[in-house]
Amino acid sequence: MKSLLITMVIAVAIFSAEDKSWVKEEAPGSQIGIRYSNVTGYGVSVQQRFFNDNYIRLTGWFKYHEFQRGTDDEPIEVRKDNIYNYGIDFQRNIISEDKYRVFLFLGGGYGVIEEAVKMGSEPDSVKNPNDRNQTLITCGIGGGIEYRLLKNLSTDVGISYKYDHDLDKDVYSEADKKYADNIRKETGLGVNIGLNLLF
Repeated sequence: MKSLLITMVIAVAIFSAEDKSWVKEEAPGSQIGIRYSNVTGYGVSVQQRFFNDNYIRLTGWFKYHEFQRGTDDEPIEVRKDNIYNYGIDFQRNIISEDKYRVFLFLGGGYGVIEEAVKMGSEPDSVKNPNDRNQTLITCGIGGGIEYRLLKNLSTDVGISYKYDHDLDKDVYSEADKKYADNIRKETGLGVNIGLNLLF
């Protein structure tokens, strides 16, 4: 028991010494992480530093979903959904320390939602009022801070001023009994948060 306690004390002492040593080390220049942003999208992100205080980050995600009610020969309802987005942002440090950095960034994203609904034996060419084909293009400029939680783990948050161009194609109007495109353009507040593995 005594030897186990001594071993634990030594291990904690070694770990603590190692834990403090990375604080004054420069952060690694490459990252992979998960993030959410209403400017550059959500999903998996990859980031790379270049020329000391500059970074470029790519973010993206893809989801496919299919649902069928009935059999293959006699389908009652078939739904197919594709959702994907990707984005890019460029960052420039204005303050750079070993444990944190403050940066400005400029970025944008492209996202698509495709939902197709087919009832019974309808041909694929038939439009359904529940179909959806939406495209969102965003861009923004802002700032953020990244903080190292551990030697190879960091988190970052940021805010920005953003612009959205949202196109919803072939939306069915009950009042007009026809399909038409809906376009929304607006500016607003952008937010992003991420968790990153440094290497």
